[in-house]
Amino acid sequence: MEISGLSGQFNSTLDEKGRILLPSKLREQLGGCSLVLTRGVDKCLWLFPGEEWSKVSKILLENSSLFRARSQMIQRRLLAPATDLAVDKNGRINIPSSLQKSAGLVRDCIFIGLDDHVEIWDEELYLEFEEKCELDIKDAWEELGSLGDLG
Repeated sequence: MEISGLSGQFNSTLDEKGRILLPSKLREQLGGCSLVLTRGVDKCLWLFPGEEWSKVSKILLENSSLFRARSQMIQRRLLAPATDLAVDKNGRINIPSSLQKSAGLVRDCIFIGLDDHVEIWDEELYLEFEEKCELDIKDAWEELGSLGDLG
């Protein structure tokens, strides 16, 4: 089952056991599919439906080499920490402590749906990230403007 259209921004709280409630809208959008969690490019985690993760990891492996330092770095960053997750009967996922640490997750978190995956951020780190990006966002909008009208 291919998933796309994951959207929305939601707050949730990480408990002392590393469990966090997957927002109900995202649970509905994911439709009970398998999930894979890994480190993101920024200081966040990426949560993929299993089928989408298979595509990403396949593309990554097909376009990298075991003998290239940059390929190894990317594989270690994205593939090595990837872990399968299950949603428990209370709608929670359990985030391994190594991934919590790598993303700086403390307590208050933000889930962001980005079409084929979800980012999970520590709320404070996300607000800092947004503030840093504020200067660049206008340039990014300008670049998108060259793609044509949205009509």
